[in-house]
Amino acid sequence: MGLQGEFCRYFSGEDPDPQRDLLTVGSASLVMSDEEMIDFLTAYGELIQKYMPNKPGEGRKVRKVTVVVSPNE
Repeated sequence: MGLQGEFCRYFSGEDPDPQRDLLTVGSASLVMSDEEMIDFLTAYGELIQKYMPNKPGEGRKVRKVTVVVSPNE
C-alpha cells in the first residue's frame, strides 16, 4: 500500500511529469538461490549507502527508491 500511496501522491501533485522527474518502474524475474539473493541484496544495499550521505544541493531532489522482493513459486 505504501508504494501505491507514493504514486497517488505524485500524480495528485501540482505538476506531475514522469519523464522530467525520472519516475521509473521496473520489474525482473530472476532465478536465484537464497545465497545469491542475499548477495544481490547486499550489493544493492552497498550501492544505496553510497548515496545516503548526500546533502541537498543544486540539481538534487529527494527521490524515493523502493525495492519489493516476492517469492514466486
